[in-house]
Amino acid sequence: MRCMKKVLIINTNQLGFLTDTLKYCEHLNKSYSIDFLCYDYGYDKVSIDGVHVTYVPHPRNRHLQGFLFLTYAIIKCLFYSGCIFVVYFPYCKYLKQILFWKNMNLDIRTLSVSSNSIARESSDRMLNETIRYYDSVSYISEGVKNKLKGLGEKKSYKLPLGADVISENSKVFDTIKLLYVGTLTNRNIILTVKGLKRFVDENPQVCISYDIIGDGEEFESVCQFVKLNQMTDYCKLHGRLAYKQLRPFFDDCNVGVSFVPITEYYNDQPPTKTFEYCLSGLLVIATSTRANREVVNNNNGLLIYDTEEAFYNALCKLHTNYGHYDSEIIRRTMIDYSWDKLINKYLVPIINNGKNG
Repeated sequence: MRCMKKVLIINTNQLGFLTDTLKYCEHLNKSYSIDFLCYDYGYDKVSIDGVHVTYVPHPRNRHLQGFLFLTYAIIKCLFYSGCIFVVYFPYCKYLKQILFWKNMNLDIRTLSVSSNSIARESSDRMLNETIRYYDSVSYISEGVKNKLKGLGEKKSYKLPLGADVISENSKVFDTIKLLYVGTLTNRNIILTVKGLKRFVDENPQVCISYDIIGDGEEFESVCQFVKLNQMTDYCKLHGRLAYKQLRPFFDDCNVGVSFVPITEYYNDQPPTKTFEYCLSGLLVIATSTRANREVVNNNNGLLIYDTEEAFYNALCKLHTNYGHYDSEIIRRTMIDYSWDKLINKYLVPIINNGKNG
């Protein structure tokens, strides 16, 4: 029997709740033996053939959380002979400092998106300091790479964001069925709900719905707005759902909402759902960040400002033109961003160059 190459993925997100690493496991498990180390947040466990998951307890005390995770990671890496792939988390520099002889790749999925400039600068400074200790670094986009001051001449790899086809249904654009999937922290999703309310008030005869999936600091304020404004017939909040629970929503809806504030710290962050919406045949309403402008065009969506007014105007435009869209054309605009193509092209070389003896 052929001995499979080994990969250890270290990620503080519980398996199944960060799309990127979930997809790595699902697409690599036929060719690699995968170990996955993550926190146990108490969410439903995801089981993938060929993937052995080690769950780290997640106590309430933040200092104890960090100590436990680093301890588990150090022990796991100490006796590991395959590729070690670390998705950045605060203080992961100590993992590499202690096990300095181990070959490790540091993966950077995001820069700080805190609205507090001091916190953002502190976080990015910690990230750049951490980079210096790792043998190689992977980054999500050229925009993010340009802000990584710690890279220098270090070996680095581009590892772009991808997506899977969650829904294969051909969408019919005869009603507006909106879908937002993502965090409800620092996104101002309430602006889209307010834009929807204005549209509904002015167009009560139009059949329209809005499903919001996710949780975060803004969840309660959005819920309260929906209830106070008697919008429960139009807007439903479902809370956090696992990736495997999303398909019915992608099957039923025909317009995806990719709404992030247009700020310097969000500009270069490719929103996962922009790709997933389009590959599933959904038209996308996307805020006009640099990352979204690279992939959203007249064939697959609408680019808007990050305001209530802009979202309302987008709904008006959709109501006038939605019969002109074709879900198969929308899918084709994103075909190069499918996970299987991206993983084979970008991730496999990182793994093959990151072995430990």
